[in-house]
Amino acid sequence: MAEHIKHLSDSLAPWGGFEVLRRLDGGRRNLVFLVRGDGDRRLVAKTTTRSQAALAWAAALQQEARRAGIGAPCYIAAPDGRFAPGGLTLEPFADGRPATQAELWGLKPGLARLRARSGGWPQRPGFASVTELFAAGAGGDVDLTLMPKSVATACLAAWAPLLGRREAPIHGDLNSSNLLLGTDGKPVLLDWDEARRDSPLFDIAPFRPDLPILARARLAWEVAAGWRSEPGYAKALAERLLAQREEA
Repeated sequence: MAEHIKHLSDSLAPWGGFEVLRRLDGGRRNLVFLVRGDGDRRLVAKTTTRSQAALAWAAALQQEARRAGIGAPCYIAAPDGRFAPGGLTLEPFADGRPATQAELWGLKPGLARLRARSGGWPQRPGFASVTELFAAGAGGDVDLTLMPKSVATACLAAWAPLLGRREAPIHGDLNSSNLLLGTDGKPVLLDWDEARRDSPLFDIAPFRPDLPILARARLAWEVAAGWRSEPGYAKALAERLLAQREEA
């Protein structure tokens, strides 16, 4: 563990000196750590494999989200302009309490403003929307060719209702576990790792439990996006997706 912490400290060296305090919960695909810098400032360091271009896109969206009234800890660039020079991102620690599912509704107006402000944005570098996946079969975290045909077909069927609709930048993993209520009582949206340009219905789904078609689309995305990085988790979700398709 001591050697691992030393590696983390070395990776954070481009920003200056940091003390690694502890590992934080969450982050199924990436490791997340609480660190302390100069002046006892607490920050969050996360492992990442995203490119500089992809991180810069997400950092710009975080800033746009803040302008739309959504709290978002923004990636901090190192002095040389890179966001993950040692395979780690750095962002301010957001203080607050976990939000309830009901409190997720507080994000809805800000998300609407964010969609209105950023509708003309290009796709995030290295990512793909469901429309692009229908055409190419692979892109970003998803490669349908690696999945059993029955699962890939079920994913495409779940996404079919989203085709032909306008696209905009989305958070991509909107749920109460990624939301804090800050000390000022305002919502803070965490973990923008899966943000991309795609159907806004992915972010609208948590507000429309009366539309199971949207829940299936999100479930299919979790299956497809996790097939390589979290195979056990993705396969368990795939069983649910296939069962829902048989019931439909």
